[in-house]
Amino acid sequence: MYDICIIGGGVAGCSIARELCRYQASIVVVEAKSDVCEVSKGNCAVIEADAINEDTLKSRYIILGAKTFRAYAGSLSVPFRASSLSFSEPSHEPTPARSLTSTVINPYDLVFALKENAEANGVNFLFDFEVKSFEFLDGSITVRSSSDSVQAKVVINCAGINGGKIARLLGDLTFLERKQTVTQNNNLSYVYEYVESTDGDYIVGKGKREGIYNVIALGTKGVTASHAIAMSLARSFNLPRRLDFNPVRKPIVRFKHLSIDEKNALISQNTAFGRVICRCEFVTEAEIVEAVRRGARSADGVIKRLGAGSGKCKGYYCRSEIDKIIKRELERQKEDV
Repeated sequence: MYDICIIGGGVAGCSIARELCRYQASIVVVEAKSDVCEVSKGNCAVIEADAINEDTLKSRYIILGAKTFRAYAGSLSVPFRASSLSFSEPSHEPTPARSLTSTVINPYDLVFALKENAEANGVNFLFDFEVKSFEFLDGSITVRSSSDSVQAKVVINCAGINGGKIARLLGDLTFLERKQTVTQNNNLSYVYEYVESTDGDYIVGKGKREGIYNVIALGTKGVTASHAIAMSLARSFNLPRRLDFNPVRKPIVRFKHLSIDEKNALISQNTAFGRVICRCEFVTEAEIVEAVRRGARSADGVIKRLGAGSGKCKGYYCRSEIDKIIKRELERQKEDV
């Protein structure tokens, strides 16, 4: 039985999993899809907290998250770009210009880094695990999918747009589920689903039932707020600290950014670096192998991590080779197990 089960492998779930690694607890993350960041990829990629004055959980977490983000991202080797903009507020009177400083990131980079660091510190991730029901018995909670189950003392609902569905399974109706149809210029329509609280604030804290916590209704600023939420929630459990927690995560070596000498040195160590699979984005076999080792289970997962197959040819020349490498490496992983 795990101490804590986190439902959802988005930015909130992975942030909380990584922060809980600082403490002595066994943790599992269950995700309905085959990879993390399936919905968080659409989150706002700008980390900023300008002109937020409301006394709400939302404002407090966004402000703290924005202040701490760069140091946090640095330990995880998440690339970001700082930008600033000067502007004046609309007014009939002359007003001084204000400066807005923000940090721009790729949500994929952040969530993959969080997942990798959490996993390196002992968190277990279960994919294709769509929660169907719960069972409460003798201080434990059984979380069931259609084909599997896990037991835990505490369950944290970080299921994003499905957070309302999970809360409803638990009998918690203190939220509003929304659906909005969006029509684009080409007349293609899609339904945008989301969850919000009755007062518009974040839903962070204990649920209706013992051992249940909700971290939902974060909206598009979830990337900014997630680290602050994770720190606050992790501390609230009053768990003893780990002495062996490693906060550092190293990125995948990007061959195309290296000097000639560095490239030759890598090829001498691993000949797979000498085989370029994606010519458009200059991605080598060794990089794809490393991406699979870190969690990519499909060509889509490789594209998100490396950009392989996203160039001008859109995978026409490399997709079949990428698929072969993924299949080979996943079979090797099964053999190792």
